[in-house]
Amino acid sequence: MRQWIIKDDKLYDKGIETNRIGNLKTDELSSFSSIPRDQEFIFPFCSTSHSLGDWGIISRLPECIKKVYPNAKVYIPSPELIQDIFNPFFLNNQWSSFIKKPWEVGDIILRNNPNIEGSFNKSELQGECFTDHYRLFSSLEDDNEPLIEQMLRAFGLSDGEISNIDSRPKVYLSLEEEEWYEDFISKHFGKEYGCLLLASSIPKLNKQWEYDSLLFPHIEKFKEYPVFYYSSFELGNDWLDKFTDFVSLSKLKLTFRQQLIVKQKALFNAGYQAGVTDTISGGGSEIITLTPYDNVGKNIVRGVKYVFKNKNVKTF
Repeated sequence: MRQWIIKDDKLYDKGIETNRIGNLKTDELSSFSSIPRDQEFIFPFCSTSHSLGDWGIISRLPECIKKVYPNAKVYIPSPELIQDIFNPFFLNNQWSSFIKKPWEVGDIILRNNPNIEGSFNKSELQGECFTDHYRLFSSLEDDNEPLIEQMLRAFGLSDGEISNIDSRPKVYLSLEEEEWYEDFISKHFGKEYGCLLLASSIPKLNKQWEYDSLLFPHIEKFKEYPVFYYSSFELGNDWLDKFTDFVSLSKLKLTFRQQLIVKQKALFNAGYQAGVTDTISGGGSEIITLTPYDNVGKNIVRGVKYVFKNKNVKTF
């Protein structure tokens, strides 16, 4: 992996090849450590990766920054500037397996966020734009620490402050979106429901997993509820007898924002690990995630129930 910085609207390679981006927290003093907590300053930020999950798991960052630096002004690049900065990667179809315009992902997820002052366009960024490559991790041995916590540590927060902040992902809704949702749900279940996701944006995983039955004991308590679902395969009786009613999200032709809203408002979300579920996992829905990995690593979200293929179950 390569470490990058964004400066004056350009992406630069720091010339560092590493197996793990960032530094151990005892090795490096954060450049933010000298900033007084009440100081007013500009905090421009951009993720260096552009899938829904990449932006989703760090979507609470502006809110967390404002809790510690209340006078900071948070800005993100416009979709047009992100497209310009990362154009060589987009031309190679990177991050495009799930969304056609990955440079719009940041806007999709962070739209209506009250902790963001606005966006900046080309030539408006002067100096460095902070990125998710600012990371200070706790341990060389244990990688199961949310990326956003590593970033907050690099941005000057102490471990004590981080432990008292809810950094789980969240989608912020406008009044119009709240009204859309009320109308939408009244036309469907009109009551509590769940969401089921049995698909992946990773091509080799976008099929039925041989161990998906490991989810069954954890969703038994929701059997009296209907579900909206998205699946890459036709559901068999092993799934169809688990809930009272099924409505396919793919047939409803919802936008990505609308899908996120429906999922975040659900009583529960169950299924395969995916960025679209990670993105809403701090919004109040109970999350049960089947992961294909032995180690979730920096993609973990606090409070999510992870079901591993070796039958282990863990909530971090």
